[in-house]
Amino acid sequence: MSRALVNAAALAALLALVGLGGACRDPRLEELQAIRHDVCACKTSACAEAAMKRMPAGDVRSDHVAQKVALDMMKCLSELYDRERPSTGPDAEAPAADPPATPPAAPPAAPAATPPAGSAAPPAARP
Repeated sequence: MSRALVNAAALAALLALVGLGGACRDPRLEELQAIRHDVCACKTSACAEAAMKRMPAGDVRSDHVAQKVALDMMKCLSELYDRERPSTGPDAEAPAADPPATPPAAPPAAPAATPPAGSAAPPAARP
C-alpha cells in the first residue's frame, strides 16, 4: 500500500512539474521559434533574410534549446541559398533555351541520284 502511495506522489509531482513547465515558457524562445517557422516557410532567400532581421538584438540567452532552434533556422536558410545558387560545374545542365519564334525553313531538296555506271537498273521512264 505504501508503494502505491509513493508512486502516486511521484506521478503527481511529475504532472505538476510538466504543468509548470508549460506555464513558464520563455517569451524570447517562443519568438525565436516563430522566426524559425517563418524562415523555414520561405521560398526565397530574400524572404528568409527579411524574417531573420526580426531576430532580437542585445543579450540573448543561449542554451541548448535556443541553439537548436538557431541551427534549424540556419539549415533552412542554407538550403534556400543552395537552391538559388547557379551551377558552375562542367556537367551542369544548361538552362532551357526559349523556343524559336518561327520554325526553321526546310532544307533544299537534294538532286535525284543517278545510278552508278554499269549498274543493271534501267533508267526511270520520263513522261
